[in-house]
Amino acid sequence: MGGAFDSDRPYIHRVARSLQTKPKRATLMKAFYCTHYRSKEPNLTIADWHDLLTILGLATSVTTIWLLPFPEEVAGPIVHTLSTLRQVRSLTMLAVGTGYIAFMTEIQVVIAQWQDLKVLRLYDWTQKNSDIALYPPRCLPCKIESLSLCLGTLTSSQLMSFVTSPTLPHLHALDLSNVQGLSNHGFFMFLSAVASTLTVAFITDCSIPCSSPEEELALDAAMPALDALHILTVDAAHVTALALSRKGGQVGQVPDDLENRSSIIIAFASADLLLGPLEHAIGVTGWQRR
Repeated sequence: MGGAFDSDRPYIHRVARSLQTKPKRATLMKAFYCTHYRSKEPNLTIADWHDLLTILGLATSVTTIWLLPFPEEVAGPIVHTLSTLRQVRSLTMLAVGTGYIAFMTEIQVVIAQWQDLKVLRLYDWTQKNSDIALYPPRCLPCKIESLSLCLGTLTSSQLMSFVTSPTLPHLHALDLSNVQGLSNHGFFMFLSAVASTLTVAFITDCSIPCSSPEEELALDAAMPALDALHILTVDAAHVTALALSRKGGQVGQVPDDLENRSSIIIAFASADLLLGPLEHAIGVTGWQRR
């Protein structure tokens, strides 16, 4: 928690005690960032975490939450505290390196109560097979517009639960990085469900296997329907030149209007996408190389 601006940040325990004395002050808080407070110790202690949860629990009107990696000892209290809040619109949970790795089912049970949630960023979680049986995935009532999932295992059904309704999707931005457990068909179904609203997608270092060599990659197959997609950053393992050839200019778009033209960024090894097919696909669609 140390840093150059420590003197500008209040001590965690002092804020907690102050808000316990005058809890109405906490109801004025709209954002909760762990980094806004400092500890007496170089690293957050269990006591610090309990004080942070005291602050968060009293901040019943908070709309933005940003949590640092937390120890397993406070995992239960954190889940409980989050479940008592109702106005959260943005949640970021970090657990990279050290700290407790939350379970996706625990997280989804909590956010199922947040109908106003728009932004969700989860870093480093785990999966329990028993959880999948006990808590079957279902569509969440929140209308998530920006979804970022990094470093974890996720089933296709759990990914689909972030789509409130296939007939009325809301997702605009998707970031999947180092995610395991998805099937190619499941990912295709997800992309198809959010095709009308998805504008930005980052798909990197994920394991999304096909069921057979003949099965088209999800992005290749879904590309004709992804009318809103403007920016795609993806590994070569998840896309071919076919996706480019299927992604033409937008309706009514002026060919020379580069500023309004969709863009695509592809990270690939030279052996994965042959330059010839790639150049042909670019020529077919009018894409510009940069």
